[in-house]
Amino acid sequence: MNKTYKELRQAAYMRAARELVKVATMVLEDVREPLELTGQTHEWAKNLARETMEKAYELEQKGYDECYLSGAVRAPMTRARAAFSDAVTAYQQRRHAAYEALALERVG
Repeated sequence: MNKTYKELRQAAYMRAARELVKVATMVLEDVREPLELTGQTHEWAKNLARETMEKAYELEQKGYDECYLSGAVRAPMTRARAAFSDAVTAYQQRRHAAYEALALERVG
């Protein structure tokens, strides 16, 4: 089955959007040290991940605008977004743990 040019453009937009979501996920996964999580690196990582996700969203919307989105095209994007969501949760947990450890150091 041959794809239309619209379907090919849509696939390209969605592929690019997924790659940007992966980059945003990597940004959050790479910030692990307590000093990073409680210092200026936190703001940098948060802002970079947000900006990257905004760009991914714009590309995803362009993909939706091209033509009907099949389940085969939608599924990988859903998985990429789920991985990002998991990375956000893990990042927040690491950040919370870093602040708890910092508070315990100050008390002890």
